[in-house]
Amino acid sequence: MSTETVEAVEPYRIAEHLSRTIFASLFPHDPENNEKRHAARRSSLAPELLIPPVEAAADVEVDDILVVVEDDAYGNALRTHTARDILMRQARTHLVRVLSKSARSLVVKWVDLPRGNWHINLAEFGTPYDLHEPQRLMLSSTSREIGRLGTVEELRQKLAAHPQFGEWQAAYTAAVAEQEARDAASKAERESEAARLVPLKAAVAGLNKLAGEPLVELTYSNSVIGVTRWLHANDFMRTRVYLAGLNAVGNLPDDQHREALLHLDVIIAAAKGKR
Repeated sequence: MSTETVEAVEPYRIAEHLSRTIFASLFPHDPENNEKRHAARRSSLAPELLIPPVEAAADVEVDDILVVVEDDAYGNALRTHTARDILMRQARTHLVRVLSKSARSLVVKWVDLPRGNWHINLAEFGTPYDLHEPQRLMLSSTSREIGRLGTVEELRQKLAAHPQFGEWQAAYTAAVAEQEARDAASKAERESEAARLVPLKAAVAGLNKLAGEPLVELTYSNSVIGVTRWLHANDFMRTRVYLAGLNAVGNLPDDQHREALLHLDVIIAAAKGKR
């Protein structure tokens, strides 16, 4: 990982590293450390280094985890690349879980590929994305390759048997707790900001209505400003002068003038608070 002590490393970084390490361990290294073979040398790749191809419905069952290489990106990838290389290095690779099958196609859902994302829960490896709709994969497609990694239960058992699984689980649990704490703090901040904006929005709307025209507005960042620099200058002093002028010429009765000044006080206090 690094020269940092475990205590100095954030839990999410430990979980991220171990998630990738543990998943990669399911697929053996090429003894010659050459994981990008040419097709002409495929016979030198031992079968245990390869992902078994799926060529017919009989090759898979429901709840199998499959690897899909899209757009024939590497040309016979399942025969010329090791499983470890395909799963841990190649960009056009993803995993799916089989929901159902027919003679010509498979209905699948995408699942997480653990190669550098701390939030993947290895204990629940193979759980499909809830937000994704099922996808149909035609077995006759010539634009993609499909390989079988094993059943979801087989793979979960192998992951759980890794000697560092407990260490990953502790780091993952701590990272989730930290994330939940950050989310709670962010939610509290959003709620506080929303509460702050209630009287401010009312003051902006009230002032503009009494003036009969927009004098102040909220920006996209929820700061309040004058619609012109002149009105905004010196803590809205000229807005106060403008209101006094409307009152003086009879366009803003005394009671409405007082109400407008109350709105302006709320606006000025909010503007100062945002600095």
